[in-house]
Amino acid sequence: METFPRVLYLIDISSYFYRAFHALPALANSRGVPTNAAYGVTTMLLKVLRERQPQHLALVFDAKGPTFRHGLYSDYKAHRPPMPGDLVTQLPYIKKIIDALNLPSLVHEGYEADDLICTLVRRAREEG
Repeated sequence: METFPRVLYLIDISSYFYRAFHALPALANSRGVPTNAAYGVTTMLLKVLRERQPQHLALVFDAKGPTFRHGLYSDYKAHRPPMPGDLVTQLPYIKKIIDALNLPSLVHEGYEADDLICTLVRRAREEG
């Protein structure tokens, strides 16, 4: 019997938001609500599900507000522009799509997705 390696897919979904938003032209629904990021994120997630068929997957969000890194370095992301309004508008829709796809997701106050992913990878390695 052939055994397959256990693979854990941890996706920084916040990076998918930006990637889709900036990669696709401006799209909107019939009410004028922007949809390019929602469409792009959905397309990317469906591709991962179809092509990789992951048995272990989680989508990891950046927490809103300051993180522990801001306490370490007061200028952390101080010069980064705010999230574009047309992207902010799409976040609730993207979250609804993720819920509709029944995909597990997590966010932890005070941490970015990268930090959570590193912690989850370390724990997964420890637990085998």
